[in-house]
Amino acid sequence: MAAALLAAVAVSGCGGGDPVSPLVEQTDRANLAALESDLRAAALGMETAFAETGSYPTVTAQIPGFVPSGGVQVTVARATADGFCLEGTVDGSDPMHVESSGALTAGPC
Repeated sequence: MAAALLAAVAVSGCGGGDPVSPLVEQTDRANLAALESDLRAAALGMETAFAETGSYPTVTAQIPGFVPSGGVQVTVARATADGFCLEGTVDGSDPMHVESSGALTAGPC
């Protein structure tokens, strides 16, 4: 009987908020950090390729040394002689992009 009462008190003490919400927020922050990191790494790879070949890669598979994190999708939205724009999402998130200027920006290219 005492164990059941203790369990009830422990459960009710945790019920003050939504226990899933902090976990979701933490996961969202981790996903965003992975996306930002991958976009920066891909942009660096784009610049490396340009320095070596004189042109920017037109598909992600051509970016030297770039391997996206799990759940992150990066695409080359634009690659011209003047610059590039990479677009990325993570697990269906809203897109972010980075241009050859190096600035990370919310939204598509």
